[in-house]
Order: sequence, then structure tokens, then C-alpha cells
Amino acid sequence: YDKATLHRYGSAAKLNSRVGDPEEEVRKLAELSWDELVASLRSEARRASCDGQTSRFRGVKKLPSGKWQAKTAMKGKQVYLGSYATKEEAAAAYDKATLHRYGSAAKLNSRVGDPEEEVRKLAELSWDELVASLRSEARRASCDGQTSRFRGVKKLPSGKWQAKTAMKGKQVYLGSYATKEEAAAAYDKATLH
Repeated sequence: YDKATLHRYGSAAKLNSRVGDPEEEVRKLAELSWDELVASLRSEARRASCDGQTSRFRGVKKLPSGKWQAKTAMKGKQVYLGSYATKEEAAAAYDKATLHRYGSAAKLNSRVGDPEEEVRKLAELSWDELVASLRSEARRASCDGQTSRFRGVKKLPSGKWQAKTAMKGKQVYLGSYATKEEAAAAYDKATLH
């Protein structure tokens, strides 16, 4: 509020809190257009958010499970890029998707070794292939001990592996098994049925 008010009204602005040198702050803010200031403040607010659900990274938010989800927008729709153990991994997935779409001009969460080389590598994939690759990478990297690399299979507190599938929009329990491979086989049989 104070920065926007200073930008608009100058040193005569009525502020919520004291600013070190209002004249200096007004000079700094005068270098920005109104739209640039608003964008800057929104970005600052997003990055400073401490609700535990957001991060300082673009396209990354924390899920109730504790994992970090990466998403981007494509043609006005949200595209899920995967859920990762750390916010840095999720940010890297977002960066890859952004590099694929915007090339070396992309606004990234972190520096990439050689952006031009990364863009060349990513250009070999279609958008759908890249998204599938990122999602697959997220599934494989999931090592919370409760999930497996198999669809429909998760580890129970008892140490057994549970198989589930969806049928007509409802979860169907397929049983508990000693190994994740046995649970995966049960899932496969149910899916092929």
C-alpha cells in the first residue's frame, strides 16, 4: 500500500508506516510505470507469502500431502507438470516447460547452465511429450516410501502394498499384497478386464 501510495501521491502521501527517506523512495518509484509497480508488488507478495502453500518459485505450490506441485498455463488452462518432493525440483520442471514455450527469453525460477543448449534439447520434444516426460519424472522421483513407480499401487502402514483402480468414477480396492510387483499385477489385470 505504502509504495503504491508514494508512487501516486509523492512525498505528501499518508502512509501506514514510516519510510526511511520518503523523497528517495519517491525517486526510486518514479522510475517505474504504474503497471510495472503493480506487477512488482504482486510478484513481491507472491514470493513473500508464508501461508505454507505457496513458494517463492513461479508455478509451484505445496500440496496437503507435503509434496510440491508444478503447474503452468497453456491456452488459458492449467497444465499439471507433476508433484515433487522438493520445491526446487518442482521449480525445475516449471522452468523446463517455460523454456520449451518461450525459449531463452523465458522468465525462470533459477539459472540454467546454458539456456540455449537446454532450449535446443527441449525443442526435440512436442509439448505433450514434454509434459508426459515431466509427469513421469515426478512419479519416478517420488520416494516418500508410500508410493511406487506403479500406477494404482501404494504402501500401507502395515508394510503391505495396496492396489486400487477407478471404475465408473469410484475407487475400487483390489487387495493388499506382499510386494509392489504383485499389487501392480493385480492393477494390470483389473485394468485389462
